[in-house]
Order: sequence, then structure tokens, then C-alpha cells
Amino acid sequence: MASDHSGTIMDLFIELQNEFASFRHDIYNKIDCFSKLLSPSTDSIQSVEPVSPVSPSLQQKIFEAIVKSKDSTYASVAQSSSALPEGQSKVISHVAKEKKSNLKVVLNGAGKNSNLEIVGKMPKRKEIYVSKLGPSTTVNDITNYLSSLKLQYLQCNRLKTKFQSYASFHIEVYECDLQLLLDASFWPEGCLITEFYGKLRKDQISQAVTSESPVNLPESNSSTPTVSK
Repeated sequence: MASDHSGTIMDLFIELQNEFASFRHDIYNKIDCFSKLLSPSTDSIQSVEPVSPVSPSLQQKIFEAIVKSKDSTYASVAQSSSALPEGQSKVISHVAKEKKSNLKVVLNGAGKNSNLEIVGKMPKRKEIYVSKLGPSTTVNDITNYLSSLKLQYLQCNRLKTKFQSYASFHIEVYECDLQLLLDASFWPEGCLITEFYGKLRKDQISQAVTSESPVNLPESNSSTPTVSK
């Protein structure tokens, strides 16, 4: 029984020894490959024991390069990067550009007595969309209908419609007069009225019946408002 046990231990020892020899042979083969890359004229390693014309220090470096982990590689890269000269680090660092300040002083006149004509601030304008009117309704019909409101400014365009069975209009007035046009009781029953948002395109206007009518423009020192936008 003791002899069998001793034989088993010996077999395991021999097996481990063979595996270690195979591992060592594989390592030396890899060293030989690296040696050929570094020195193509050197001979290959033929035996298990290292017989190489490459210096021992070079073999040691190659061996360490094979067995080192990725962590140690990353650490060495980080260490070498941190050891860059100060001049190089300044080159790759972000340099904030100084913003040039070019402030211009703007003054508003405050004098009361002057013979100079001043252009006043243009009033804001608002737009509405009116639809479902009879197809024979014209721009002049709309402007005449709105004359009772005594609007300070009025611009009216007939719009192209998908069907010829009704007429639609785009109306623009000063913001102060908008609520007069948004009074449902002012318009005939059945028509649609809503605020118009966005920019009116030329291709939306029915060119044959387009008209602009400034009505009761305010008298002031300011210049006459431009009719078209």
C-alpha cells in the first residue's frame, strides 16, 4: 500500500515536471521570436535550455514584457505620460482665448426743444385670418366693412384657397386695434376668425385681388409707417 502511494506521488511529480518543462519551452520559443524581430541574424533556440546570442539583460526584458499584466502596462503608460516635460504639457493644454471687448456707447437724445424731425418707434403689428366668406367677397369689401372701426392702420390681402366655394383674407393692423377685430359680434355669423402666426408668403396671396389700405394713420413727428412688411 505504501509503495503504491509513493508511486502515485512520483507520477504526479513527473507529470508536473513535464508540464513545467513544456511551459518553459513555450516561453523560450516566444523569446526566440522576439529575438528574431529585434535581431534577424541571430539563430533560433533549439534546446530547452536558453542558448541565445541575445544578451541576458535583453532576454530578461523580453520575458518581463510577456508575463506582465495589462494593469502594469497601463500603469507604466500613465507614469510615462505624467513624466512629460512641462513644455509639452502646455502645448496640448487648452488655451482660452481672451474675448476682445469692443463696447460702443449709445446715447438717447433727451432735449425737448429742437426743430429736427425725429422718427418715432414703429407700433407693433398683429395679423388675423378671416375665412368662409362668400367667394365673390373682395379686398375692397373687407376694407369698407372695417372702416367703421376707425383703425389706425390696415393691410388686407385675399388668399388663395383650396376650393373656389369660399374666400379667405389676411388682415394686418396695429396691436392696439387687435381686440376690435377679435370681437365675434362684429363679424357675420358663420365666418371664421383667428390670429395669424408665422410669415405670410407671396405664394399664398391671390395676386389678382391683393390690396393694401392705410386708414387714419396717426399724426405725429414720426415718419409714415411702411405699408408692406
